[in-house]
Amino acid sequence: MTDLDGNTYIDFQSGLGAIILGMSYDKVNRAVQNQLSKGSLFSLASPLPIKLAELICATVPSAERVRILKNGSDATSAAIRIARAFTGRNKIASCHFHGWHDWYYITTSMNKGIPKKLKEDIYEFKYNDIKSLEKIFDEHKNEIAAVILEPVHLEEPKDNFLEKVKELAHKHGALLIFDEVVTGFRFSLGGAQQYFNIIPDLSCFAKALANGFPLSAVAGKAEILDATSDVITSMTYGEETLSIAASLATIQELQEKPVIEHIWKLGELFELDYNKLAQKYGIPTVCIGYPCRLELTFSDYKNNERKRVKGYFLQESAKQGIIFGNIIFMTYSHTEEQIRQALQTCEKIFKQLASLKEKEQIKLEGKIPVELW
Repeated sequence: MTDLDGNTYIDFQSGLGAIILGMSYDKVNRAVQNQLSKGSLFSLASPLPIKLAELICATVPSAERVRILKNGSDATSAAIRIARAFTGRNKIASCHFHGWHDWYYITTSMNKGIPKKLKEDIYEFKYNDIKSLEKIFDEHKNEIAAVILEPVHLEEPKDNFLEKVKELAHKHGALLIFDEVVTGFRFSLGGAQQYFNIIPDLSCFAKALANGFPLSAVAGKAEILDATSDVITSMTYGEETLSIAASLATIQELQEKPVIEHIWKLGELFELDYNKLAQKYGIPTVCIGYPCRLELTFSDYKNNERKRVKGYFLQESAKQGIIFGNIIFMTYSHTEEQIRQALQTCEKIFKQLASLKEKEQIKLEGKIPVELW
């Protein structure tokens, strides 16, 4: 990408994971341009949402019915509302991040403007700690409407954790919701649920669903979505056709080309060599996660706090034309040559850090990064 001053960068944030094929991807562009000449929003139903719903149902294991929305927070919020309506219960067991809407964001430190009372209905459990979920069900018998979590974040599920979560939820009459806003279409064509072979009751998709166009979906079992057809999740722009055209083109490209194989291959290459370089120069940073969704972690170093070290890394890599973020997402348009270039940049920065004298403070050109939650 190119900034306003004409500087060019290789971007590894990929629109916070929404870009899976590449920026301004030709096939997606053509699909949108073609639809633009026909109209983007109509007063009556368009056949395009039906076509997309059918494609999602043919692709995602848990999908028998689909509701189309606009962003990931819409999808998770809709799934929670549907689960509450279906079960007749209010309380939610949650793990991981699920968007900015009130029902979830009350659990974060940035919850100004949200009624504090909402926190009474959401309980957090720890990933790979089934006992923490068991405790919630024991303390709130017949009150939990749903368990919502990302099927995987960065930590690998251990000791049949996902199977146990599903079994526990169903044992207590709760629904299992997979937040696949990030994992959907990156782990496999059918999402992380297909990758791990665990089928939830409801699934939430966004991000890579339309290669950067604003679109999300809730997919799930017919018995649940048919029984809650009167539960409102409607929005004016939910079935705007440009994003749906982009999604149809994106999923078709995922079906026809080795997109997922490619991003896994590049992710493996980066993760392995980054960690080798960090060990070589003694820098306390580790690339963790799955190849399709990586994260860079940092620790304190030579009297410099972790966030200062991370800030310096991001600052210096940007200077050299590489945009990293908290999470790294490969796309089909990234190349091995670009991965090598990024790794060369990492090595230069590691050398600079290794040359610091003991207790010498790293110089930042801006403020130390602030973590939002």
